[in-house]
This record gives sequence, C-alpha cells and structure tokens, in this order.
Amino acid sequence: MRSFVRKRHLNHLQVSVTTRTQYGSAVEEATDYYALLLRRCVAEKSTTGVRIIHHQMKESGFPHLTLSVKLVDAYLKCGSINEARDMFDEMPRRHIVTWNSMISAYVREKKSEEAVRLYRRMIMESVAADEFTFSSLFKAFSHLGILRDGRAAHARMVMLGLDVQNAFVGSALVDMYAKLGRLHDARAVVSRFDKKDVVLMTALIVGFIQSGQDSKALEVLGEMSSHGIEPNEVTFSSLLIACRNLKHFSQGKAIHGAIIRRGLDSAKESRNSLLSMYSKCGLINDSVRVFRTTVRPNVVMWTTMITGFVDNGLHESALALFRDMLRCNSSPNAFTLSMVLRACSSLALSRQGRQIHAHCSKAGLDTNQYVGAALVDMYGKCGCVGMARLTFNALASPDLVSMNSMINGYAYNGFGREAIELFNRMRNLGFTPNGATFTSALSACSNAGLLEEGRRIFTTLESSESGPSVTHYACMVDLLGRAGRLEEAESLIAQAKQRDVVLWRTLLSACKVHGDAEGARRAAHGVFELDAGDGASRVLLSNAYAFARRWEGVIEAKRTMRGLGLKEAAMSWVEVGGEVHAPEGT
Repeated sequence: MRSFVRKRHLNHLQVSVTTRTQYGSAVEEATDYYALLLRRCVAEKSTTGVRIIHHQMKESGFPHLTLSVKLVDAYLKCGSINEARDMFDEMPRRHIVTWNSMISAYVREKKSEEAVRLYRRMIMESVAADEFTFSSLFKAFSHLGILRDGRAAHARMVMLGLDVQNAFVGSALVDMYAKLGRLHDARAVVSRFDKKDVVLMTALIVGFIQSGQDSKALEVLGEMSSHGIEPNEVTFSSLLIACRNLKHFSQGKAIHGAIIRRGLDSAKESRNSLLSMYSKCGLINDSVRVFRTTVRPNVVMWTTMITGFVDNGLHESALALFRDMLRCNSSPNAFTLSMVLRACSSLALSRQGRQIHAHCSKAGLDTNQYVGAALVDMYGKCGCVGMARLTFNALASPDLVSMNSMINGYAYNGFGREAIELFNRMRNLGFTPNGATFTSALSACSNAGLLEEGRRIFTTLESSESGPSVTHYACMVDLLGRAGRLEEAESLIAQAKQRDVVLWRTLLSACKVHGDAEGARRAAHGVFELDAGDGASRVLLSNAYAFARRWEGVIEAKRTMRGLGLKEAAMSWVEVGGEVHAPEGT
C-alpha cells in the first residue's frame, strides 16, 4: 500500500509539473513550484521523484539550470551523489555553497580522494574556499593520511584570512593533526584559541587516545575544568576509553560519578563506554550492574557485555547472555557472533557452536570475515577439523586471520602436515605470516613431530624483521623437547633475548618425560630464579625425580612446597545435554 501511494504521488507530480510548465503564466511561478516539489522529494527521500522533476524540466524546455543548486542539493539529500555530480558539472557557474556540499558529501561517503580532487579544481578555477570547505577537507586529509597536503590547506586558510577561532574548523584541524600523529601541532592549534569550547577540547582528547597517549587525554579533563568547560557525553565516553586502556578503574569510577551528577548516565554511548571500562579493568560485576539498569540495551551494548564476559573467562555467562539477547529480539551483528563463537571455542562446545553457525547462516553472516574466522577456530578447537575446512573453503576471500585459524585448527588436532601445507600455500598466495601464524605452524610441527620442518620455519622467523618472540621460542623448545633434543633446547633458551618462566617450564616438562633428572634440576632452577613460588614447576620437578627414582629429590621438593604453602589447583568440566558442569568449589 505504501509503495502504491508513493508511486501514485510521483505520477501526480509528473502531471502537475507538465501542466504548470505548459500553461503557467511565468517562469518565476514555475520555478517556485519546481522548488516546492523538490522539497517534497527531499522530505520523502525520493531519488526517483527528483529524477522525474529533473526530466520534466528538460522535456518542457524549462531553464532547469536556474534550479541547479536545488537539484544538486536534492540529489545529495536523497543519497544520489553521482547524479548530483553530473548536475554539478553542468552548471555554468557554481556558488561556494554547492562546492562545499559536493566536497562534504564525498567525505561523508568516504570518497576522500574525490573530495580532494574537487578542492584542487576549486583552486584552478580561482574559487575562494571558506571555513566550511576547509572543515571538510581536513577530514579528507586525515582519512587519506596526507600530512603535507593537510598542512598546505591549513596555510592556505591562514593566507585567505579565515578565522581560525571558528571552533567547528578548529576541531576538524585538531582531529586531522591528531590522526596524522602530529599531537604537537594539534596542541598548538588549541592554544591559539582565545575561547576554547567542549567540541575543541574533546577533539584533542580523542586525538590523544587515538595516538595511544591516554594519560595525556585524561590531563585535558583538568584543563577543561580550569577553563570552566563542561564535558558532554562524547567527552565522558572518550575519557572512559582512556581509563579502560590504562586500567585506571578508580578514575573511571570518578568519571562515572560525574556522569550521574550531570544526568548523562542514561545516554547509550556513556553506558557502553562504562561497560567496556569496567570489564577491561576486571570489574565485571560493576559492568553487570550498569547493564542490568539499562532500558532496552542496543546491539552494541549487548555485544560489549558479551565481550566483557569472554575477556574475563566467563564463557558460560557470555552464552547465557547471548540467549537473553535473542529472547529480547535484539539482532546480533557479526562482532557479537564472533565473540559468542569464541566462548564456544574456549569451552569446546561443538553442539552450541553448530547452533550459532545456523544462526549465522540465516542472518547471511557466515561468510563475514570475522564470523568466518571465528567459525573455523571454533570447529578446530572442538575437534571438528572437517567442518573447519569446509567452513574455510566456503569463505569468498580468506584473510590472514581465517588462514591462521585453519592452521591452528590443524595444529590443535595433530594434523601437522596439513598445517604446514596450508602455511606454505598462504605464502604462495601472497599472505605475509604474522606472529600468530608462526606460533600455529611451530605448534603443528611440535604436535606431529616434524623436527626439520620446525627448524626451517624457526630459521625463517629468525631472519624476519620482527624476529621470534618468547612464544615462538617456547614452541621450538617444546618441539626439541618432544624429540629428545634436550641439550639443544637448553642452548636455544640461552640464545633467547628475553628469559621467561614458560621456556624453562617447557624444558622441565620435557626432561620429566625423558627421565633426565639433572636436566630437570637445571630447568627448575631457571624457573625458580624468575618465580620462586611457581608451584606447578615444583610438582614437575618432584615427578621428574620420582620418574628417575631419586627419592631424596622427591622428598626435598615436597618439603619445599609445604614450606612455601603451595598447592596445585585444577578444574575440569564436562558437557552433558548441552549444559556445562563443573565440580562445586572450583
């Protein structure tokens, strides 16, 4: 019914336009009428209506260029940037407002290259830009990462004598310099303002956060207070992100109090930042309290809360909240689904993972790069390697993350040769392996006993720009340890740039398996130099002595553990009927 009414209305517009242009007494009257019809089309967001009116102008011989500015504006407001550009290019003379509209639209549509090209054309045609032109341009340069051209535009603005005190332009300029890593320049722009406002200062805060200088972002709050500037919702949300990154929960709680005092606690953006801040600081109960007092949480808030549970190891709670989300008829997005699949991966819940896979397929998100990689990872960690490979093969364009997930799935389940085959194939396809790729490949070699392949991969890693990390050394020590090359493994630890408990503990475990009590003693000594209270390593040392029948060593190791008050804790769980059960008290 709605589409029929709209179609009938457009037909009426067509007849009305034809009638008025044929029998109207003056061009001025027709101009006013066309302008009225264009406004109606804009109100209805009807590109088709604008096209009909534009066509009728031409067909009736009406001088349509007299309404070119309104036609460009109508096409842009109805979302048809290409038709707006065609109309723009037809214009014999263009007002600065029209130039600005086109440039702003290109920036908004993330077509910054076209916006910059149009600006350069302005210069060639000797059109003087104004503050609105530059505010859009600065956004375009920050999107493109072009510092030199951004500086040149800034200089041109000053040469034209435009007012740098305009907060709208100033915030765009601060944002550009901040995103291009020029925080000193961003600071200089702010310092030149006689009267600073919340928009300008918030832009500086966001700039500091985006460049990883969260402490300086929090310092700006003090400056705002000294200037009598009241933070708004965006300011508070940004500051909470800084607190989250720094894990400054005490300052985050103080900001939460300020939000409540100013009556901004019901704002969705502030609440989402609070959820993220509390969960990242490990205060998951505070996150839950904020979430439970939220009226009709949106998909971002549901996702943030689920992510908080997953990041804090509360995978069952994440799955329960996901079920609540579906019961509330809130549609999960790709990121929500990828996080829930992570929870299934951690608990190895293949049945629930398959159900979520079905949900992904119904929503058309199963080939999304984030969801696809999470599905591959989930199936791999649940031992369903065949399903992991089928899901991987169904991805339209596998990326590095999905490649890593598949290699890790093979490694996790002992398919070492398949993992190395895919590792070699990804390099042939032009993918550059990252740290996670090498970790999975080395783990695959370790699990399958592929010593020479592992050595080759580790040598490649050593010659790379980043070099091997502690995790890579641990994988290689594990590989050598399983192969019984204990002396070589110990020598490798000595070569590592950074000594780590994990390396010595890995060697200690290998020595225990191979009955090398003396090697176990040296490895344990390496652990205890770094962490004297490592109970797990003392248990391993005791077991190594017992395996070699060195009972005096066993007695000494247990005596030391009792003296330090150490106890090895463990927990297991089992899935029965789709429910996860763990022993009470764990």
